Amino acid sequence: MPAMRRTTTRPAFKAMPRTWLEWLCAIAVLSVAAVTAARYFAFEVGPFAWLIAFTPYIGLAAVVLCVVGFATRVLPIALLATGCAVLQLSWLVPLFVSDSDVPEYGKTLTVMTSNILFGRGDPAAIVDLVRDHNVDLLSVQELTPEAAVGLRDAGLNEVLEYRWLDASQAGMGIWSRYPLADLPAGSQVRWPAIGRHVDIPDLPLSFIAVHPAAPLTPDHAKWTHDQPLLRAALHSVPGAVVVAGDFNATLDHGIMRSLQADGFTDAAEAVGAGLNATWPQESRSPIPLFAIDHVMHRDVTLWPLTTQTAVVPGSDHRAVIATYRWV
Repeated sequence: MPAMRRTTTRPAFKAMPRTWLEWLCAIAVLSVAAVTAARYFAFEVGPFAWLIAFTPYIGLAAVVLCVVGFATRVLPIALLATGCAVLQLSWLVPLFVSDSDVPEYGKTLTVMTSNILFGRGDPAAIVDLVRDHNVDLLSVQELTPEAAVGLRDAGLNEVLEYRWLDASQAGMGIWSRYPLADLPAGSQVRWPAIGRHVDIPDLPLSFIAVHPAAPLTPDHAKWTHDQPLLRAALHSVPGAVVVAGDFNATLDHGIMRSLQADGFTDAAEAVGAGLNATWPQESRSPIPLFAIDHVMHRDVTLWPLTTQTAVVPGSDHRAVIATYRWV
């Protein structure tokens, strides 16, 4: 008599977690869902302003939890994790995909931004980066009077002849290879930004340095206050604009998404540079985790060619160097 073949069936999906492991997975998925929803709706109250900065890493966690959710056979966990993973990947993947068709030939314009931690960044290192990368426009944040002197003594004013400085404590400065002039009529650029018109032959544009407050406190009132001021300032500048600085926000924060909706393009995202993380560096973290320093442009015939970050000894931010092509 032939032996009977034993068949096994996988258990059906469950409506609720039953074991402690399933409950742990449910809590993790709900946490990921909360941050995902906050990012989607730009809900940046309290700690969500900080948590949204972790969005790329939460995206990876969502993918893992999607697999775990189906393994637990708990239907609500599996479905919620899948929804979060799809949304998160729709935000994460474009960071690694170039969306810019760059002309094969043309001139280049290189823009650099560096937060030098209240003047502690090594001035010689900054000047070396400017020379090595043939930087045309430089934005410096947390520029002190002493740091301005240090940069001058390191030779920056010889490389980039033209400058516009607000070197008060936590001030800013602009250096340029091309002559600088007043911004176009109607511009209302004020703190947390400074700006000048740059007289580049055949490519006139406004160059704006920015540095809104960081979300340092649980209520981050100053950060919240500065965001609409920054957007209004940039919106007031007519014509071609290049913006560079420490935005104290990642591309997942509401202010950056609003600027993109206003027509600003982030150079790192355009070339598919990935996370392009700039903060924190050196003693604060073995590797930078968050991309809060950016170079952006609007209404100008520039094609982002490359972007990279560079260590500035003494600072807690990496510099961002973006090279554009124009014809």
